[in-house]
Amino acid sequence: MPDDTSVTAGPTAMKKLPPEPRRRPSQSRSKVVVEAIIQACRQVLAEEGVERLTTNRIAEVAGVTIGSLYQYFPNKEAILANFFTEEIAATTDQICRETTPRVLAQIDVSLRSTVRELVRVTAELHLRYLGLHGEFYREYYDFFDFQSKVEAHMTQVYRQPSWEEWLPDLFRKYRSEIAPADLEQAAFLTANIIERLLVAALEERPEWLEDESYLDKIETIVMNFLHGAAAESSR
Repeated sequence: MPDDTSVTAGPTAMKKLPPEPRRRPSQSRSKVVVEAIIQACRQVLAEEGVERLTTNRIAEVAGVTIGSLYQYFPNKEAILANFFTEEIAATTDQICRETTPRVLAQIDVSLRSTVRELVRVTAELHLRYLGLHGEFYREYYDFFDFQSKVEAHMTQVYRQPSWEEWLPDLFRKYRSEIAPADLEQAAFLTANIIERLLVAALEERPEWLEDESYLDKIETIVMNFLHGAAAESSR
């Protein structure tokens, strides 16, 4: 674990920060060097795999000396942090265009099918970044917080509501199937059930993110919550 990694406290959780660059490029030549290093990181991961990703190999592929690399980055984790930041920024629009129609297509089908698609879309997003560098993503996923970035992009670019706004509307559409009286609270709990159970798998059993039986169980837990309160209220 890198010594220069720090932790910051949020309102409900602590986010672990990845190592930062030693310095930011200010001149065109230094920007070219840094970009070559990031692209070399991308190339090694894609063509040679995680095991081959070292600062020496990155420098070799980038065509720079190891000394030049260390002028900008203290270790490979700092390079990976820059790489992940660029990758998430570059793919956010694509993710929105791919996933939004899938979820929206289920809204008029059924409540369960919509919940099912939400679970799978979120799991697939984690798998996308796990595929880049699983160990690094599992350690720092909370810092990158791709879900918030995707939601912000959906709101700003596509004028689509966030989960916080959209789930209560979904529940109002299926009001006769929703047992809890407070739909805002039900939406909050639903979003957190999905997110927390997928994050638990990410942290401890990442292979479960592509296990249909695990994803089905999350769907069932959500539906039992949404339907099950009826039995509780009738007691």
